[in-house]
Amino acid sequence: MKLSISLPSLYPDCLDRALRNIRDATRCDYEVIVVSPTEPTGYARVTWVEERAGTGTGCNAGHAAALEHMTGEFVTPWVDDHLYVDGWDVLALAAYEDREARFHAQVKAKKPFSLGLRHLWPHHVGSLFGIFYPYFPLIRRAYLKRVGWFDPAFKQGFADGDLALRVWSTGGRCEWADRGLIVVHHDDDRKAGVMFDPADLTLFVARWAARYGAGWDVANLRGFNLDVEPNEFPNLVEDNSIYRNEPGFRDLALAGGWRS
Repeated sequence: MKLSISLPSLYPDCLDRALRNIRDATRCDYEVIVVSPTEPTGYARVTWVEERAGTGTGCNAGHAAALEHMTGEFVTPWVDDHLYVDGWDVLALAAYEDREARFHAQVKAKKPFSLGLRHLWPHHVGSLFGIFYPYFPLIRRAYLKRVGWFDPAFKQGFADGDLALRVWSTGGRCEWADRGLIVVHHDDDRKAGVMFDPADLTLFVARWAARYGAGWDVANLRGFNLDVEPNEFPNLVEDNSIYRNEPGFRDLALAGGWRS
């Protein structure tokens, strides 16, 4: 099986580090679709998509542009300020096929399935309206015909959560991998204190609040978007996922692993 990785980047040094990590840590057949103003050189299995002024802005536009060039059976988005652990793909794909098969046997249908790749640390997972969403989803490319990919209408954030809710809303399911497969590089600190585009929040709420947001505080990001440590609330977890859409979930999450 082949894996396609979408990787937008504006920083050549960070991009080079990310590509070296992918080359050294990945075991299966793979390709990386790089969307960047500058072409990376010296790497096999890399397709460069030039990012030009006027072709869309933001990382989500980059992921969307990469999709047109993907050929793998599985796809996953990536960033230039994180690292994969050695052999991450073997573990992720095995977990995906196992959990997807169990889900399909349960519902007796081939509904879309998305697996969230987790960090080694911290251990929290994301939730929107009490529903789990993968920060780094792994999903079959065939499912994208039904649920779509990262929406470039979101400039900075929410595209991962938007994709997850599209999976859930079709009767599909999102679960997380048992093992942590991702390490945060200190370059991720460059985003500290950077405000997200408020237009992204407005768009997300307009798209999903009517369906999932009854009783939730949708005027504030942390009124409905909460990071939760699953080990602290095992009663909320079922088969490596969380689907507790009731507003009372927020109080439980805030009592445990939530972070701002």
